[in-house]
Amino acid sequence: MHFAYAVLHRSLGADGIDRGEVYSLSLDVILGDASIVRPFAALPTTLSDGVARIGDTVYEGRLPYPLDQQRAIVDLELWDDRGNLIRIVAQSIAVQARSVEVYVEDLPGAG
Repeated sequence: MHFAYAVLHRSLGADGIDRGEVYSLSLDVILGDASIVRPFAALPTTLSDGVARIGDTVYEGRLPYPLDQQRAIVDLELWDDRGNLIRIVAQSIAVQARSVEVYVEDLPGAG
């Protein structure tokens, strides 16, 4: 899957919450040995939210970057901007940059 615009938060603390820097970039999410359990209603589409279960770890509304899990059970539940659910299961996942990171702003953090 290609994400033309992704937000990257670099922080030593909690993603999207603690002090850090925000960047934008284009990403590819590469799934190995994948099956679409619940298909996309239409393509291309805009995703609005999602949950990724990679092994025993759950990521709500985000994915780690960079990521390369070649032997992991991956379960993605994604929602498009029309509220349609898409579900994909796979045996591996990689998140790779497709563009250079562009600085957007400092995130002052919640505390």
